[in-house]
Amino acid sequence: MFRVGKAGRRALWLLPLLLAAGLATGPLLRVDAATISSATMSGGDHQTGTVGSTLPNPLSMTVMDSDNHPVAGVNVHFDFGSVPSGASGQSLSAKDVATDANGQASTRLTLGNTPGTYNVTAQASQLPNDQTRTFTENAVASNNSLAMSSGSGQSASANATLASPLAVTVTDNGNAVSGATVTWSIISAPSGATGQHLSTSTTTTDSGGNSFNSFTLGNLIGEYDIQAAVSGASGSPQTFIARATSSAANIATISGSGQSGAASTTLSNPFVVRLTDSNGNPLSGQPVNFNIISQPSGSSGTTLSNFSATTDSNGQASTFLTLGNMPGT
Repeated sequence: MFRVGKAGRRALWLLPLLLAAGLATGPLLRVDAATISSATMSGGDHQTGTVGSTLPNPLSMTVMDSDNHPVAGVNVHFDFGSVPSGASGQSLSAKDVATDANGQASTRLTLGNTPGTYNVTAQASQLPNDQTRTFTENAVASNNSLAMSSGSGQSASANATLASPLAVTVTDNGNAVSGATVTWSIISAPSGATGQHLSTSTTTTDSGGNSFNSFTLGNLIGEYDIQAAVSGASGSPQTFIARATSSAANIATISGSGQSGAASTTLSNPFVVRLTDSNGNPLSGQPVNFNIISQPSGSSGTTLSNFSATTDSNGQASTFLTLGNMPGT
């Protein structure tokens, strides 16, 4: 029996066949398999990028055996060790990566939205924790600036799409920035409103640094606020204001009609009307005028408690009628 290899390495036993006549077999050979000896950082450490960007070079680890040969198939776990306080949006393209034929495993880091130091740890399996390696990367503030170009302050009927798009411009020290990602969101709407939407949640700036989005109002009248943001840009976010108005008003009698009372007395219940738009939404804050259009001949003293009123949050307005001194309608 022959033993081939060095101490401290795993052994594999092989039984070679002899190409001789008969049933003769050769001796058992013990051949050692490689053991992992080290894991070192081999690229990507100490890079600097703007907030929200992906660093140009991957973070790479190389795993070697005790004979200083690369070892394939070893899992390397990448994770965040620390990030700046309040940072968000940072990510790794992969957290668990197996080494390739060159013993290398790598991942790509996208920086968060806050300037500062981002530490990424890397730990190869089968190695103790004291061999954890740490990549130190730096995020700096972007010179990009976000500004509103046009589109805020528009009004349209409920459920309508605004006539003009919402527009922003991204610049870098006054120069147009193309390819910047703009994230859009609806941040407020009238309570209970439905149907409001943007044509897309993200857009990209063109060669002039401009980016556009369309907005459709919801089913309720009132104010809708839309926000556009660019990660790391000064002036971000920008808030657009749009308002849904009534396309037409409908008035309906709610109560009070058909009452009777003695001459010169005030009826017990008010005359109540309700104002709604074409979608059936109540119209608040709208003026309503009441008038007496007929009364018995010769009657006097007929009057209303108020000849004009403003609709409340339910779209309702009311007045009381005091009858004249003559019987009749």
